[in-house]
Amino acid sequence: MAIDLNTKQIIAVLQEVWSTDNMALAIRAKDEGATVLEYRVDLVGGTLADHEHNLAGLRCAGLPMLLTIRSEQEGGNFKVKDQDQERLAMFEALLPLVDAVDIELSSVSIRKHVIELARDAGKFSVASVHNFSATPSMDAMETFAEDAAELGADVVKMAFMPQSKRDVETLSAFTHRYKKLPLVTMSMGELGAPSRVINLLLGSRFTYGFVGSRPAAPGQIKINEIVKELAAFEGQPVTLEQAKHYMAAYWARRHIAEPSH
Repeated sequence: MAIDLNTKQIIAVLQEVWSTDNMALAIRAKDEGATVLEYRVDLVGGTLADHEHNLAGLRCAGLPMLLTIRSEQEGGNFKVKDQDQERLAMFEALLPLVDAVDIELSSVSIRKHVIELARDAGKFSVASVHNFSATPSMDAMETFAEDAAELGADVVKMAFMPQSKRDVETLSAFTHRYKKLPLVTMSMGELGAPSRVINLLLGSRFTYGFVGSRPAAPGQIKINEIVKELAAFEGQPVTLEQAKHYMAAYWARRHIAEPSH
């Protein structure tokens, strides 16, 4: 199944150890409005055979599948000695069972190979960058987008941890400025939560949410909350000023304050 870049996608992250749990959550996610499932190999754990079994079963949910094997360097839980080569082998083995792959820009030794594997198989690729301590400058964001395009990735995903409300607004402003590019953007943490809704209306192609009891990333919100928040805008694009008003209101009604330093 193809992932349509012309349609805003709501991705549900699957991370449970047991295949039956993931299947139940996948069906629930679809019912709540998710349009893509992300399977996190590094969080699920298990053998290659376990993942093949899980992914084959998840096909029954009837949604496109995004395969992620997040590196430890960028917040993942894939802890083996020869991490990149192990991940590359797993990408190769599991690619026939999914519709898209996510590989970090920082995974220099395998990123091009993974993207080319996906392209040659007619699959979709996401080049991602995560920073769990800061939000880079707009110049740095532009460089990430250029690097992803040069590698041939279909989308560049940027997820950054804000240290202030201004940081959240900066990433949203970048999203709006470059909305014609295939971007996926979000600020993380409690402060960044509203960006997971409003950036989708500013130009981000995807957003990520969860079903069940726990998020897969800091500040990730539930699928049904994303759908509810988006419904208030009736799917229409917003201006940057409207986005700022939305975020201010979101922070106020949830009593979210900037961190003290």
